[in-house]
Amino acid sequence: MKIALISTIRGKEFQLQALEKIISFLKSKKHDVFYQHLTDTSQQKMDDMSFNEDLKFHMRILSEIEKADLVISEASHQSLSVGYLISYAVEKGKPTIVLYSSKSPKPNLFYTLSFSDKLILSDYYSIDDIPENLKACICTIMEQQDTRYNLIIPLKMNNYLKKYSKVNNISRASYIRSLIRKQMEE
Repeated sequence: MKIALISTIRGKEFQLQALEKIISFLKSKKHDVFYQHLTDTSQQKMDDMSFNEDLKFHMRILSEIEKADLVISEASHQSLSVGYLISYAVEKGKPTIVLYSSKSPKPNLFYTLSFSDKLILSDYYSIDDIPENLKACICTIMEQQDTRYNLIIPLKMNNYLKKYSKVNNISRASYIRSLIRKQMEE
């Protein structure tokens, strides 16, 4: 799986061990992880970048998020840039896991993003908890992944679905999924 890891560069020294633990775990599971922008860049390097270098740096991060199957963020140290990247990932429909230390305040942005089923928040008490938290979050994300399924139905059924979905203000796909869920529960 292709994974984009995002975190703050300004506060990197506060969560360096957590980032190393995340990278190590993901690599051990043979995931293709984009993280070099975090490990190879310091705040001083960022401050010294020209406008074009800064633009290129940030466009690369956005591009990696777009290419990723999953986005993971370590967000213990609050950052507007990281908040923007998390919002960007969620807006692009990317499953996104946000890890943060239970010893730090829960980032404010999460309250506005928590409505998304593409976002999983997970706090950890110790960096040793990170692998198990990530494993559980990735399993949850894999279970939530949608699969495209084309269905050929008679015109009469299609007309019924259109009418039902319009009257009940839900998509045809949502209605069909609800019928399947109901059947699965029985």
